[in-house]
Amino acid sequence: MSAHPATQTRRRAGEGLRHGFQPEVYVTSFPDGARKYQVSTGGGENPRWRADGKELFFLASQNANLMAANIEQNGQELRLGTPHPLFQTLGIGYRLGLYDVRSDGQRFLINGDTQTVSNVPLIMVSNWSSELRK
Repeated sequence: MSAHPATQTRRRAGEGLRHGFQPEVYVTSFPDGARKYQVSTGGGENPRWRADGKELFFLASQNANLMAANIEQNGQELRLGTPHPLFQTLGIGYRLGLYDVRSDGQRFLINGDTQTVSNVPLIMVSNWSSELRK
């Protein structure tokens, strides 16, 4: 479970099971659990809130895309935007936690496996300061 920051109505994001044990992301009212909203479609897991509660991020189960859904509060009810992919997470690692999001939702820290991310060669330039004097 990933707790939502304090707002006028408290809510929480969590994962539930649906049709064939596929995990999905839901937002439920807290603590009564009376209202439940499904955020993901086609599988989702590991939800994280943006600090102001206006966006919810999660990993798509099928392709490891990092997804985002806008959340608007209208009184006691929520209006959910259609989840959309932000980017694909390549080589995500399950060892120390998958990812986290900065409070403004603009930067992400991804726990990834560097062995599978890239095979681009590294170019090292030594004595580069002497090249500046030319």
